[in-house]
Amino acid sequence: MQYEKLFSPIKMRGVAFPNRIMRTSMVSGLATEDGLVTDLLKERYRREAKGGAGSIVVEAAVILASRSSFNLRISDDSFIGGLKALVDAIREANPEPKVGLQIMHFLKISRSGWRQKVEDFKPEELPVIVEQHAKASRRAVAAGFDFIGLRRMDHLNWRYADVRAGDFRITLAEENDRVLGFSVLCIARGRAKERNAVDLVPDPQSSEHPLGAGESP
Repeated sequence: MQYEKLFSPIKMRGVAFPNRIMRTSMVSGLATEDGLVTDLLKERYRREAKGGAGSIVVEAAVILASRSSFNLRISDDSFIGGLKALVDAIREANPEPKVGLQIMHFLKISRSGWRQKVEDFKPEELPVIVEQHAKASRRAVAAGFDFIGLRRMDHLNWRYADVRAGDFRITLAEENDRVLGFSVLCIARGRAKERNAVDLVPDPQSSEHPLGAGESP
């Protein structure tokens, strides 16, 4: 067998996974417009939990208070109950896989067509974004998630490697060879305007964050 350890357990940062198969984060669009968990979303994850993966990463939950239609949200404590119900539904279907959550920050877009750019941020705003991630991490703990999936360098490779999507310029924020965040400038082909996206993540080693960052098995 080529992958001899595929079905063997592995332990990382105190989390024991029954095997090395991961169901990665994929946005389903099954949340409500306000970012709440729905019965359809719970049913989707129940089915996937029965597949036998050692870990399931629930689709990205937005840490901002502004609406992101049909994306999950974790921007305040009112979302904890729904996310806990989702975790419970997964564990009812299959108690073995570890359940993680991907948390997400995005730039603002207005109906008038205005798009926030990375350079619009003021230096004093960046610690606020990091604290938003930290608070979202604490809420994930309260909801019962086993780990949080934080994006690594290899995440950039598959997300921005497709040449059909346009040309990308990526700027990394690093410390001691660890990627703490990144900004992306997309020059979309066939379009006159440029687009920006940004991801900032909290320091997984900091005592301010009660949940260690999960890494892909």
